[in-house]
Amino acid sequence: MAMVALFYLAIVGSVLAFLLYYWLVQHMDVTKTMLVALVTPVVAVLLGMIVLNEKLNWRTFAGGALIISGIGMIVLRRAKRSSATIIAAGLD
Repeated sequence: MAMVALFYLAIVGSVLAFLLYYWLVQHMDVTKTMLVALVTPVVAVLLGMIVLNEKLNWRTFAGGALIISGIGMIVLRRAKRSSATIIAAGLD
């Protein structure tokens, strides 16, 4: 079982994850690609809760909410900046 787990982590956790990440870097904005690293802990905690029946406390929820709100602020700030650029270009 340990060898299966090691093989899975090597193939799925490393090779496939990095291939997907490099594909995202080529096809998406770098700032949005960076956000994947911020979402990973939240997804890992949710999977632990669902699959392993882990118990979560208020600190876990607060940390997840802070991470998600930070990502939201980054995305909204970039959207505002993009729309302001489009409007300014239309006025010229």
